[in-house]
Parts: sequence; structure tokens; C-alpha cells
Amino acid sequence: MRHFSLQLKITLFLLTLFVIALVNTSVVYLLDNDNEKRVEFINHNYQQVLMVEKLLSHMKDSETGQRGYLITHDTKYLDPYYRGISDARRTLKEMYRLFSDRENFINKLKTVEDLMEKKFAEMALTIQLLDEGKRNESINIVMNDEGKMLMDEIRAVLSDLLSLTKRQLSREQEEYVVRQVQLKSLMIFMVLLFIIMAILTFLFLKKNLFQPFGILVNTAHKTEKGEKVDIQDVLPEDEMGYLISIFYRMNQAVIERTRSLSIKAHYDQLTRLKNRHALEIDLPNTLSEAEKNNTLVALCFFDLNKFKPINDQFGHDIGDMLLIEAAKRIKSITRNHDDIYRIGGDEFIMVIKGVNNRSEVESFVERLFLAFESPIAVKNKEINIIFSLGIALYPEDAKEIDTLIRCADIAMYHAKSISHQKGISHYCFYHSDMEKTDQSTNVDKSKSTVVKNEGDG
Repeated sequence: MRHFSLQLKITLFLLTLFVIALVNTSVVYLLDNDNEKRVEFINHNYQQVLMVEKLLSHMKDSETGQRGYLITHDTKYLDPYYRGISDARRTLKEMYRLFSDRENFINKLKTVEDLMEKKFAEMALTIQLLDEGKRNESINIVMNDEGKMLMDEIRAVLSDLLSLTKRQLSREQEEYVVRQVQLKSLMIFMVLLFIIMAILTFLFLKKNLFQPFGILVNTAHKTEKGEKVDIQDVLPEDEMGYLISIFYRMNQAVIERTRSLSIKAHYDQLTRLKNRHALEIDLPNTLSEAEKNNTLVALCFFDLNKFKPINDQFGHDIGDMLLIEAAKRIKSITRNHDDIYRIGGDEFIMVIKGVNNRSEVESFVERLFLAFESPIAVKNKEINIIFSLGIALYPEDAKEIDTLIRCADIAMYHAKSISHQKGISHYCFYHSDMEKTDQSTNVDKSKSTVVKNEGDG
């Protein structure tokens, strides 16, 4: 009867341990699964934000091309005009897909689409009148500010859309942080629980198994041989060791999963570089440190030219390999304390810290050009990479983060314009003249520096 009672006690005790482990594992799984969904939603929201910003950029490109053509009657400005319209429509179509689950956002996109088509019609009319020799009529349409008012309406609707998206993104990020804290708290609880269960297990076995066996063995030894038997010879160490290993592996799995979720939220899965979310977290600290040390920060906006045609011609696998190799080359010439981010598509941002003067940035750019001098070999194909680079300096060009990024973006588009014309990689430092419509394409005033073999400009 006593043997049956001891067996029942051990069975119930072990069953309790496994039930606790199962409950903890289930809770961890549910929290982990919820966090995965939140990471996916956060990434989805970042794509939405990126699409809104791209749409505004494409609209600006088309308007810049139109104004340039009206002023100079030079057909080279029609290329950015038509390309901007095409890219804007394609981006809007992608936005319909990204916002398909939000009816109120779809209504706003329909409003944007109507305004866009009116704006495109207004620009097309001015170009048509100019081609018919009616320059004054064309200019008058531009001067009556109807097109400007349309653009202001488009910006207002998109700004509202962007604000709603960012608020929802902020809520999801806050919830994600809360769940991360819950996961960490659960891990601590599980460690403490493991310690408590280990102590209880030892006390339970000592009382109900070790001591009775010890008495039995000692008695048998005295009656038969008079020798003391080591109790370790009869302990079920394998079973207990297996139980302990379950908890150990479970804790290791939780730690690894938490680390994996953190990587997904802050790193680009393709290139393993930091992403836009990490940039928003890191940049305020970087600029604060620069202000404290009285140094400059160079924010470099990097874009691969003609990436889409390469992607379309050779396939997405080649395109992905191209991005991975580009990321490796950029990383190979940056210092350990500098940061590199992939912010979407073929666009990267490099944050060069501790800069004392512009020549240090130019030295970095020279290394960048050397890194991309040789073609990239992917799947027995050699692809020459041409890129555009825009550079903005903190605090010389801007003191606010959004403004600094925008300045680098503007400089990149100026570099891209020159790069497309000459068919070579190019870079530009930002300066305020770039934002004046009538000087937006003036190469002599861009204060850019042409790549080597073109000389310093």
C-alpha cells in the first residue's frame, strides 16, 4: 500500500510539473505569435508610409519636368514629366492594394486620384498650348495658381492619410513594446519558477524516495555484507535530468525567439542592414551626440539607378542578389561606428558620424565610387552599377531630422538627374538653391561633385 502511495505521489508531482510547463509554453507561444503579427503589421504600415512619400515625390518630379519644359522648351524635361506621371499612377495603384483593408483610407485615395488627374490634365494643357505656339496662354495657366492649389489639396489629403497611418503605427509599436515586456517578464518568472520547482523536486524526492531507499539499502548492506551503498547508484538521474533540460531548452527557445523578433522589427530581412524603423530610433541619438561633440553628421541618401529595368530583365532573384551585394560593398567602406540603413526598394541611407569638414565626406564618397567601380557578378552575369548619392550635413543644412532626410533626398534627385544625363554615377551636396523651381536642374549651381575622371565640380 505504501509503495502504491509513493508511486501516486511521484506521478502527481511530475504531472503537475508538466502541466505548469505546458501552460507556460502555451502563453509564450500565444504572446510570440501575437508579436509576429504585430511585426508584420508594423512593416506593412511602414510600406504605406513609404508609398505616400513616394507618391508626393513622383508628383513633384512630374511638376518639375513640366515647369522646366515650359521655361526652356527643352524636350529633355519631358522625360521626368512623363516618368513622374507614370510612377505616380503606379504608386497610387500599389497604395490601393496596401490600404485595401481600410475603407476610409480608400475613399481618401479616390479623392487623391481625382485631384491627380485634374493636375495631370492641367499640366498636359500647358504643354499642348506651348507646342501650339501659345506660350503666353500656357504661362497664364501656370500663373493663375490652379495647379498649385491642386497640389496643395493633394498634399493635404495625403498628409491626413499619413497622419492616420502613423498614429495607428504608433499604437501598434507601443503594444509591441508592451508585449515584449510581458515576454521578458514571463521569462524571468519561468526562471524563478524553475528554481522553485528544482528546490521542491529535491525536497520531495529526498523525503519520499531518497530517505526510504537509503534506509532499505543500509539495512540490506548491514545484514548481507556490512558495506554502505552509495545512494547515487539507485537515483533516477536520467529522468530528472531530462525534466530539467526541458525547462532549460524552453527558456533558451524563448530567449532566441525574443531576439529573432527584435531583429525582424529593426533589420531588413534581405540585406541584414538596419531598416527605416531603426533609423528613426538611432538618428536622434546620433545628432544629439554630434551636437555635444561639436561635430558634423553626413546623411547620405543612396539610390541604385535603373534598378527596376534590371529587376524586370533578369528577375527578382537577380535583383535581390544585386541589393545584397550592393549592401556588402557599402558596408565594406564604412567605419565601424557609422550606420547603414535600407529604407526600401533600392534606397539606402548612410549616416557618417564624427565628421569635422566636408573633405572627410568627399573622402568617404571616393571610397564608395571605388567600391562600385567593378561590375557586380551574379549568376554568371556581370552588371555595372550606376548610383546616385545625395548628401546633407547636420547642422549646416538642417537641424531637424525630417528636414535633414528631405535635404539629402533632394540632393539625391539632383544627382540622379545628372547621372541619367551622363550615364555615370554621381553625387551632390545639398544646398538651398536646389529647392527653387527655376534652378532645380541647373547643374552649375548644384555644388555637386562629379565622379572621378569628370573632375571636382
